[in-house]
Amino acid sequence: MFREFPFTKILAWYEKNGRHNLPWRKIYDLPAQERLYKVWIAEVMLQQTQVDRVISYYSRFLEKYPTIESLAGTSYEELFPYYQGLWYYWRARRMIELAKSVVEEYEWIFPNDFEKLRKLPWIGKYTAQALLAFGYDEPVLAMDANLQKIFARYYYGSKYLMPMKKEKRKKKNGWSGNDFDTLVYHLEEQLKNTKESSLSSTFYLLPSWSISGRVINNALMDFGALVSTTWDKLNKENYPLRDCRWFQTEWLEEPVKKKVMKKSEKWAKLVVFVHEAHKVYWSSLSSSYEPFLIEPTGSDDRRTVQDYFSATFGLEVSVRPSFWSGIFDGIPVKLFHAQIQTGTLKQKTFSKTEKEKWLAGNIIVEGAG
Repeated sequence: MFREFPFTKILAWYEKNGRHNLPWRKIYDLPAQERLYKVWIAEVMLQQTQVDRVISYYSRFLEKYPTIESLAGTSYEELFPYYQGLWYYWRARRMIELAKSVVEEYEWIFPNDFEKLRKLPWIGKYTAQALLAFGYDEPVLAMDANLQKIFARYYYGSKYLMPMKKEKRKKKNGWSGNDFDTLVYHLEEQLKNTKESSLSSTFYLLPSWSISGRVINNALMDFGALVSTTWDKLNKENYPLRDCRWFQTEWLEEPVKKKVMKKSEKWAKLVVFVHEAHKVYWSSLSSSYEPFLIEPTGSDDRRTVQDYFSATFGLEVSVRPSFWSGIFDGIPVKLFHAQIQTGTLKQKTFSKTEKEKWLAGNIIVEGAG
């Protein structure tokens, strides 16, 4: 059985060192409908985006769309300027769709039920946990990368011992995906059963005397982002989790070797398939279908694609990661999908079938559609 996790030490650290002034942490006294909406907006924006960058977007977005009704009633074209710059623009489209579902199905408020949340469009496991923890203050763990890192290090000694996809769950160094599921259950049971006498401040308690879900999740996220980073940056004298296996045996955390990009890959030409929902494809030629060929800059390929279409056609495009790289016509290339977000491209359009014919005739790519 797993030993108890020292939640109270994390809470004590957070009380003194946490980022209490973040705007999405000043909404907990608002009515439930407004509070849950603002929690959700923050969670969408914070995914794969740095906190400092999100702050200004968050405030400006909520000035334009202060309620879930206002968001449900907008269009993507009207919303885009308030989301532009956060990238992952498909999220903006999905936000409108989800807002409409909440308004129509649940009378403008996210339900306080994990299974009902998961049935809403585009609500994943983490977002459902976050809405319960931050919106309803339920003693559940919103298991993002920071929390996984902390618990993996505490119990197993390495952040690389993470839960894997079901088809890849193989025992490795005593770890399996099922172990992690059992660990999370144990941790949440511990949260529910922590009594008043074991805590230094009732600020962290619910009326039932269990730990506040929103406070402990905020504390863990800050601890993972600010303290439990890398061994060379760690303040070892003041590290609060002295019995953490990683702290005691840091050698266990061997970094995963990153693939070194070959020079030919770094300077590969960029072949870009510009599309609308993978149904209509714009061509660089008027006579037949031909994707766009862009010279690389040697740095950020996706940014290079975005800059090219902005400078050449006045377009804002979102670019997915490269889905194939190899040799085409004797030169190294990397293939990308890009979708227009704003602006109009006057080039001739072709069907997905024509795009796939071009791929089949020029490059054999499995699952490239």
